[in-house]
Amino acid sequence: MENNLAMFPGWRIVREIGRGSFGAVYEIERKLFEDTEKAALKVISIPRDKAEISNLRQDEYDDASITAIFEDRLQGILKEYMLMRKLNGNTNVVNCDDVVQVQHDDGFGWDVYIKMELLTPLKEALPRIPTQQQVIKIGSDMCNALILCEDNCIIHRDIKPENIFVSPHGAYKLGDFGVSKTMERTTTGTTTGTYNYMAPEVSNYQPYNHTADLYSLGIVLYWLLNERRGPFLPLPPAIAKANDHELARARRMRGDTIPAPKYGSDALKAVVLKACAFDPKDRYQSAREMKKALDALLQTEERKGSAADKQVVQTEHVTEENTERTISGRKPDIRKKEAPVGAEVSGTVVDRTERKNSASQQTPKAEKKPDTEEKTKQIPPKRVEIKEEAYQQKAPSRKSVKSILLIILILCGVTVFAYGLGIFDAVYDRFVYDEAFVDDAAPAEAFAYHIEADGTVTIEALNHFDDRRLVIPETLEGKPVTKIEFAAFCGADFLEEVILPDTVKIIESDVFNGCTGLERVSLGNSLVSIGHGAFNDCTSLQEVVLPETLESIDYSAFNGCTSLTKIVLPDSLTKLGNSAFFHCTALTDVTIGNSLSVIGNNVFTGCTALKTITIPDSVEVLGNGVFYQCSGLQTIHFGNGLISIGNNTFLECSALEAAVLPDTVKQIGDGAFRMCGSLTEISLGDSVETIGESAFYGCSSLNEILIPASVVEIGNTPFSECPNLKDIYYEGSEDDWNRVCPYYDYSYQYGFVTATVHYNYVG
Repeated sequence: MENNLAMFPGWRIVREIGRGSFGAVYEIERKLFEDTEKAALKVISIPRDKAEISNLRQDEYDDASITAIFEDRLQGILKEYMLMRKLNGNTNVVNCDDVVQVQHDDGFGWDVYIKMELLTPLKEALPRIPTQQQVIKIGSDMCNALILCEDNCIIHRDIKPENIFVSPHGAYKLGDFGVSKTMERTTTGTTTGTYNYMAPEVSNYQPYNHTADLYSLGIVLYWLLNERRGPFLPLPPAIAKANDHELARARRMRGDTIPAPKYGSDALKAVVLKACAFDPKDRYQSAREMKKALDALLQTEERKGSAADKQVVQTEHVTEENTERTISGRKPDIRKKEAPVGAEVSGTVVDRTERKNSASQQTPKAEKKPDTEEKTKQIPPKRVEIKEEAYQQKAPSRKSVKSILLIILILCGVTVFAYGLGIFDAVYDRFVYDEAFVDDAAPAEAFAYHIEADGTVTIEALNHFDDRRLVIPETLEGKPVTKIEFAAFCGADFLEEVILPDTVKIIESDVFNGCTGLERVSLGNSLVSIGHGAFNDCTSLQEVVLPETLESIDYSAFNGCTSLTKIVLPDSLTKLGNSAFFHCTALTDVTIGNSLSVIGNNVFTGCTALKTITIPDSVEVLGNGVFYQCSGLQTIHFGNGLISIGNNTFLECSALEAAVLPDTVKQIGDGAFRMCGSLTEISLGDSVETIGESAFYGCSSLNEILIPASVVEIGNTPFSECPNLKDIYYEGSEDDWNRVCPYYDYSYQYGFVTATVHYNYVG
């Protein structure tokens, strides 16, 4: 890369700071008279290398398709940059100054240059064992950044020490907003974030929300308090090997109890461990809540501050001089100023008893006792008598109390009567809603919007709208409103009803994310696409009618809509993204249209109220975990086009009694019917070829099963923990059985299977 940057005149590259999978970061500078201005420059390459183009061509993509893929990725990065610009000016966020895109000479892809402020990386600014106050300050500053993220419906998804920086003034700043998110969303088969700090739900490909960032922050604080080692890793001087990291990560991902870090007060350890809870419900539910806990610890530290207290981590105070020395890379004199967690001072660790004795010698409390007692004696006892006397004079009589109670009862009766007649509703609509329930649409000034090149309007945000019912206008400035942009109404929890005009065709990602008060929404009659997370966590949403024009519902679109009871997917729908209705726990009635060919992963996971489902003939693939934890599901009607059932598709469907698969099914994934304890009847059809590992594990009510001759492979322990399975009827020979199910004898030997296999069975 050339030292002189043509896209930023006057700037030159000084050195490379770091390099990652998507590009590199450089220190750059320019001369301004006698001064030198410095900045950081991130360079992102699309594609990452020439091999990516070759791979796409091998997959039979033509040049136009390859260009479209890279252009989509570029647009995503630029959109994320605009989001980052909105965060500029915050003390705890890395500021971005400018972005430039340069197309490659061959026409395939771009280099994106993002100029931002130059800061010191966290690992370079801190000693190996930081002070407790430093750790708390880092946590509090990062919470400030995450509060801003929550307010803008952003999930960072890559909180780690490498993305935390220190300003010359000692403020900790979070960087790399959104870039990894955009890149991963447009790159197939990747997991977002860094495994060592990743939340379990992210690693396990489950839906997640902003608490995943709080988990990652908790792991960072743990790392700081544990000699730069994560949970379950051996501490220095032992060397953490690659296998140690793998085992430690596996224990975190499966939910083993995380031990407390080595250093820090009990209160700080409790905060960190709560942030690192395996179940998101057990963590802090917002960055504000976690910051409140950390700030309370910081205040306690400051109240306890004294010369002796600075020698131990539980009560030390970081001075401005020490902060400056740490940031500049010079280690402070920890013996004179402050000691890191657990450090020794003059050969011994100063305990609390010594500090108390020292403090009592310096300021004897006995001398102040007489003054206190003297002041107490000076308080006139008559003042207390006056208060009691005044209270007695004002105390109501028994008759007055009875009268007050009678009035209260009458008012309650009138209230109940008025409520029954609906009088309150009318009064409320008149004086609180005012004109909100009139069919007139909201005025133009209620929105931030822009006009597209094709002459249509995109709504960007909602400005100062206080009514509970929002009617979107069909036109603004005489132009049709066709799109609602990313996160436009995110977090508008005051909204109860939204009506979109027939002109709207696209609802982008996170538009209504976190609108917890939204009960009803009318989508108009022209809607084509609903973006990912569009109605995420709309916990009050009871009713939504999808128009017959709808073609696409992206992932997690209705995730966590716990009040939604019915959904009809129209015949026009051709794409249903992963986790679209994840944990819609009240959903009892689902109709699937006749155009879907694939139902994505975890679409109905955790829909515990769902009792029956019909899969239309158009569906060929049921993704992984589609009906996982649908504990109320009793009946499934399979269509005649189904080819593949994914991994864990019906895992823990404990009420499912029967499953009759069509003859078209060829693949049954790992754990497909695992822990279906009520399953008594299973028919595999005549074409199934592979049965995955543990496919029927824990089907404790299953008595018999027929394995057709078409089966060529059965995974390990397919019938483990099936105590009532007595007979397995196999249409092939014994030799065929030993070939397709090589692990059966092993399972039998260890008591997992009690069934008798009947070979060459003819039904």
